Amino acid sequence: MMSHRAVSRLASPAGLALLWLVCGAMAGRAGTQAPLETQVKAAYLFKFPSYVDWPGMAFPRPDMPFAIGVAGDERIALELRRMTAGHTIGGRGIVVREVREAAQCDSLQLLFVGRGDPARAEAVIGWVRDRPCLVVTDGDRAPHGSMIHFVLTDGRVRFDISQAAAADRGLALSARLLAVAHQVVVRNP
Repeated sequence: MMSHRAVSRLASPAGLALLWLVCGAMAGRAGTQAPLETQVKAAYLFKFPSYVDWPGMAFPRPDMPFAIGVAGDERIALELRRMTAGHTIGGRGIVVREVREAAQCDSLQLLFVGRGDPARAEAVIGWVRDRPCLVVTDGDRAPHGSMIHFVLTDGRVRFDISQAAAADRGLALSARLLAVAHQVVVRNP
């Protein structure tokens, strides 16, 4: 299990690359063990925001916490709560909540949609369609509107990026994040 300190150190420029290497190696050794895979994905979700430029409208109030919504994966929500306790993102406290309906997504900066029915995933993504919310997904294929999508490659948790989907929402993804992605799609299909 990765400690809070180990995750915090990953905020350096080389941190995301290190996270990718360490988590990839851990996942490769562990095979398909859900707890380790869950820890790796939660660590990525915790670090992704550090590599995103957010427009001012993403935080309408200066005291607003960084809100992460999780739809369809209670294990990720629990691990994220554990991992982010006492930490901040961009100087803001972190709130992790499970979302089951559109009204719960009003103030999210990051939405994670777990594995499940692809049509349901697209509907959930629609809940944040017009807002600067980073959408991260998991499943067999990336649903329309997904900006970062987890994939398993050679037993390792990796991620694909749709730079176009992020730009459509006013989010700019760091070149450091793009450099460690498994695949980057620059334009919408």
